[in-house]
Amino acid sequence: EEYAKLIKALWTSKTSIEPKSFHELIQKVDSKFNGFEQQDAQEVLSLILDNLHEGLKYDVEIMYDGQTKNSLDVIMVESINNWKDNLQNKYSIIAELFFGQFINKINSLELDTKDQLVSKNFEMFNSLSLPVHGNTLYDSLSKYFEKEILESKFLDEKTSKYIDTYREIKLMRVPKYLTIILKRYQSHHSKTHNIISFPIDDLDLSYYADGYDKINCILKLISIGCHMGGLNGGHYFSICRHKNEKWYKYDDDTVSEFDIISEKNNLFKNGYILIYEKIDE
Repeated sequence: EEYAKLIKALWTSKTSIEPKSFHELIQKVDSKFNGFEQQDAQEVLSLILDNLHEGLKYDVEIMYDGQTKNSLDVIMVESINNWKDNLQNKYSIIAELFFGQFINKINSLELDTKDQLVSKNFEMFNSLSLPVHGNTLYDSLSKYFEKEILESKFLDEKTSKYIDTYREIKLMRVPKYLTIILKRYQSHHSKTHNIISFPIDDLDLSYYADGYDKINCILKLISIGCHMGGLNGGHYFSICRHKNEKWYKYDDDTVSEFDIISEKNNLFKNGYILIYEKIDE
């Protein structure tokens, strides 16, 4: 209810809005947001999405039709069944728009069965949190999704033999709105200010996807959460694409048109929360 009031006020008011009651509600939900000390925007976003999902969830019967014609169809049916098991009695518009699904696969390294699937499971997510690697978003994605050779032999239940294997993660279901977090904050309490470039109009995730999304999966950037400064202080602002395709900077009580082309390097330095919209073909 408070979120709905805030959104309505943002779209109808011609002046800046102080979300006081919404802030107070967040503090009631999680006490670590009490006061006015700097908090990670990523954590607030996750809290808002999770609580909106819980507040809006309802019972639904998830069904599919058609017949399986190939191995891709078969694995998609398994994916849908897992999706149904997780959301059958707690579906929401938040899940529909923001939740995705990984497939975790164990594949054979044995010569006679190389790359054959040995085991798999599915896992839901509402954001993709990437350790920073290299100078581009694709560098970080490739590192995150790279194959990992397992040190211990894996029991193949079909043959009852222990075999050499590798693990790989793929995106089984890419959500309509994908939130990517660039983990600029390091475990040793420092922040990387490296320039990390990311696509504005054509992020291609098909290489990292499985299921039908590996055929074609292009997304466009619609919002960037930015932070200037270090761990002990700094300033947050956001850059968002309007439905008129113009970009705007939201900086405290000031909104101004933003030239995303000329300001790219600043974005690549300060941006760390990236929200992409899946383009329907």
